[in-house]
Amino acid sequence: MRASRAVRAGTRAVLPAVLLALAPLGCADPTGAPPAGPSPSPAGPSTAPVDPPAASVAPAAPGPPTAPGAPAAPVLPAPFGTAADALPAARLEVRGPAVTLELHVRVAEAPEDQARGLQGVEDLPEGTGMLFLFEEDHRGGFWMRDTLVPLDIAFLDGEGRVLAVAGMTPCVADPCPLTDPGVPYRAALEVGAGVLAGVAEGDLVTWERSGGR
Repeated sequence: MRASRAVRAGTRAVLPAVLLALAPLGCADPTGAPPAGPSPSPAGPSTAPVDPPAASVAPAAPGPPTAPGAPAAPVLPAPFGTAADALPAARLEVRGPAVTLELHVRVAEAPEDQARGLQGVEDLPEGTGMLFLFEEDHRGGFWMRDTLVPLDIAFLDGEGRVLAVAGMTPCVADPCPLTDPGVPYRAALEVGAGVLAGVAEGDLVTWERSGGR
């Protein structure tokens, strides 16, 4: 029994020595640096998203090529600030021996639009106007009631040839005077005063619709 107690006593004496020998392996560096060890592996696809290879990213689809001579986007007249801005638009040219003009106009075909015309327009933008189209030969004149800016008007036949040109001033008395060419016409063009200077009978007016309702 004494020998057993001696063995147990010897064992107790050896264990603290073993623990003391192993302790430094788990202690932090006294300088505060973390214990040396292998660098952590970078996160893989299971822990963080990974950008796909550049080859897997589809490039943006290019827009349709513009063919040489393709028509440009329609150019609309500058706004009048009235209901006339909702009318169809047209690109219009006037050609004659003494003049060549390019205008962007609104087109009035319905009787109610023709009756309204350019009424209420306070400042007619340069290069704009209104084209009145009739389904058949038309007789009668134009007046300037409730029209605030002076205008030039050209009356046209069915082929777009100029029949007559006149100037019109805002109406200040009732009844307003009429401007009548005295001949049947199929269209009339109203523009700002002075724009049709040099336009004469027989000059050709052509137009192409470019937008609107």
